[in-house]
Amino acid sequence: MRLTSNKKIYSFYLIRVLILIGTLSVGAKLYATNNDSDESFHAQALLQVKTSSQQAIEFLKQQWLQDGGLELISGGPSSAAAQSQWGHTSMRFVGSGASALEDIVVEAMALSPPTDKSSDVIINGVSGNYAIVLHFGSLGNLIQSYYFSETRGYSRTIIPSTRELRQSLLNTLSEVNQVRIGKDRYYFFTNNCTSYLAWLLETTGFNQVSPPTPFLPARVNLHLRRSFISPWPEVEGISSKDLHRYSNLQQNHSWEKVSTLDLQRLIAFRARDLGANRSRIISQLKSRQDFKSTEQVYGVEILPKPFYQQGEKISEAISPASLATYFTSAQLSQAALYNRAAWMTNYTSTFCSNLKSPSQNQCNYFAKAKKLIETAGY
Repeated sequence: MRLTSNKKIYSFYLIRVLILIGTLSVGAKLYATNNDSDESFHAQALLQVKTSSQQAIEFLKQQWLQDGGLELISGGPSSAAAQSQWGHTSMRFVGSGASALEDIVVEAMALSPPTDKSSDVIINGVSGNYAIVLHFGSLGNLIQSYYFSETRGYSRTIIPSTRELRQSLLNTLSEVNQVRIGKDRYYFFTNNCTSYLAWLLETTGFNQVSPPTPFLPARVNLHLRRSFISPWPEVEGISSKDLHRYSNLQQNHSWEKVSTLDLQRLIAFRARDLGANRSRIISQLKSRQDFKSTEQVYGVEILPKPFYQQGEKISEAISPASLATYFTSAQLSQAALYNRAAWMTNYTSTFCSNLKSPSQNQCNYFAKAKKLIETAGY
């Protein structure tokens, strides 16, 4: 889970310009000094974050609503802070940016004063002394924080949607931002970054089975699958294991045996720590022909639109062959196993038995995607 401070609430309209000029820090700091009282900090921070959030929502209505996609991003555990060991969840508005790294993400975060110590954060997070806020930023800024500050890997769960559901989501976000933000309380175990986003999806129209308690980021994919929301394999960005592997370099490494993607990621994430290895890696890269895109290097590549769009013609838009293009055999096999388990658990229950239920479209879509993956041989 991640907490806001006076350094972590960003101005939405600066996102595109700052990323394009290569800066890794997005937005403006809140006006709050060490001499401010908690009450003053809370009032100032709440006003600015609500204003910035509403600007982001209005932008999404113009640039993303028509044919955008949705993903939930599950950040792994981190030792950067005590509260970070639980993991973290955010929602990505796929296609909202000029590039994948500029896509907008929203996080549900605790509004904590910058003067709070780590022990204060734990106590207040457990007891509900923090207000919960919506924080909109860029995907690029989020993963820079994951990789550089927290050594936190992440995975992505696709949430197929319709235009009506996307419209409902933006309406929900707007209403919650105006009416509930500042009143809803943040609790580590029951109302955290993961459960709050799941509640937003439920309110939007993505019907769900009862969520687990505590609701941890690592459980997001299975929960959405059990709710017949996400049939596709989980997409791994960059794992924590790989990030740690990149950090433990040897001076006399055999770089010719390292994949081009790993070499590119070493330059992207560990350039300042490479020392003499940097020139050797660059020399090795010059001899390669199989360069990966920036999106692939950062693990944020956007899949074709049909994966993000609910519809009756799923089998026409996605073929078994295309599945193998974007997912590994291990990913497809695991998804097939999990889908069958979810179907056996829920299909005969009331969740999908009522044909007039709003969840019926979810059930129909899930069934078609499940069959498509099985037709591909998994």
